[in-house]
Amino acid sequence: VESVFRNRDGSLVPCSVSATIVRGANGELKTVATLRDISARKLAEGKSAEAEIRARSLVEQWFEGIFVVQDEMLIYCNPRFIELLGYASAAELIGKELLSVLTEKDLGATAESSRRLLDLEAGPICHVFAAVRKDGSIIDVEVKAMRGTHLERPAIIGMMQDISRE
Repeated sequence: VESVFRNRDGSLVPCSVSATIVRGANGELKTVATLRDISARKLAEGKSAEAEIRARSLVEQWFEGIFVVQDEMLIYCNPRFIELLGYASAAELIGKELLSVLTEKDLGATAESSRRLLDLEAGPICHVFAAVRKDGSIIDVEVKAMRGTHLERPAIIGMMQDISRE
């Protein structure tokens, strides 16, 4: 177990505690425990958690839509991606095929780009297509994507930008 102990100087020290019960020479049961200072590990875990929070904050506030596709399905999208496509939450998009947000005329070319990206090229690739928003309206978008990994599995990681007004 992990616990926090107080030093003589009053400071707190996180420790890992291992204990076992042994029988002494006189047959009496005794507890033998080992305490190990895990301050360095806790500090590293804290720094790692802080770095993750900073990175997530940047991605969540980024001005372009960011997405991750695995097995042809959206598994992550940031708030800007959700906004670009006119959805209310990530839950409405997660699990959808990325190709489901394309107009019919762009399906073939985009599917081929995705296949090439996963099978042959590391990327990045840049592709312009018309996307269908939740309300059925159409916007022109530019997608920059590359092959990567997410949770140790192949994925397409990309950014989407609305170019309709440019």
